[in-house]
Amino acid sequence: MLGRSLNYHTYKTITEQHIFEWIQSCLSGVSDDLNIIIPEHIVEGIKSLSDSIAEFVCLQKHKQKQKDEDANKSPYII
Repeated sequence: MLGRSLNYHTYKTITEQHIFEWIQSCLSGVSDDLNIIIPEHIVEGIKSLSDSIAEFVCLQKHKQKQKDEDANKSPYII
């Protein structure tokens, strides 16, 4: 897909890190056990979500880039 070429892996990694940090933050208020292991099905869900978010961000950035390029084109071709 088109978005994969526009820093897709960077967005996916950043998104995964943010989600995991948010979960750890939530758990720190619930449990004193700092060694909570996130179940595999939740980890897979996080990876799927971050994949979708990265794809969405890349596609939106591509659309904006296209709009910017179109706006910069001269209406008069010589």
